[in-house]
Amino acid sequence: MITYDPVTWPPIPRRLLVVGSPRSGTHFFTTMLNRFGMRVKHERMGEDGTVNWAWLAMRSKDDPVLLVDGRQHYTFDRIIHLVRHPLVTIESLSRELNPVFWDWQERHSKIAVPDRSDIEKVAAFWVFWTDGCQHLCDQQLRLEDIAHLGEVEGKGKGDKRRLHPEELGCMEEEVTKRAELYGYKMVE
Repeated sequence: MITYDPVTWPPIPRRLLVVGSPRSGTHFFTTMLNRFGMRVKHERMGEDGTVNWAWLAMRSKDDPVLLVDGRQHYTFDRIIHLVRHPLVTIESLSRELNPVFWDWQERHSKIAVPDRSDIEKVAAFWVFWTDGCQHLCDQQLRLEDIAHLGEVEGKGKGDKRRLHPEELGCMEEEVTKRAELYGYKMVE
């Protein structure tokens, strides 16, 4: 294993790092930025930077599961936290309840909630991930505020189930606090 030395291997400057929780719209945002001329890649490093929900997990070490350049080799002019309505994000994440994903997230988040419902487990993970992104970033950007700039005809227009706050169980209060921080209403 090569040890990183900032003196002999100075950091590579990039313009932009965008992070968020899984299912927060990072793939959509990558496509949109590329349409506007930014040379960023989704979950890989581009000439201008990366949009990468997993970047947070690589703060302390690289994960061999992720084929991403080591974080310590880059500096960024701007670091943005991409957020999406928590009920939409948590519902979307709840469809990702495969063992490989949850084994990976439990190793990185140290969240082990075997006695909670699946939605509570997902909500706990979202809270952990969102808090980590919040501390890493210069500013936040709500996906809903910019989505109209990159909409694709017929994409993302289908009826999707929307969680109700009470379905979050013991995590309802924690999710609600963060929703308010980002300007979201839990009940419309």
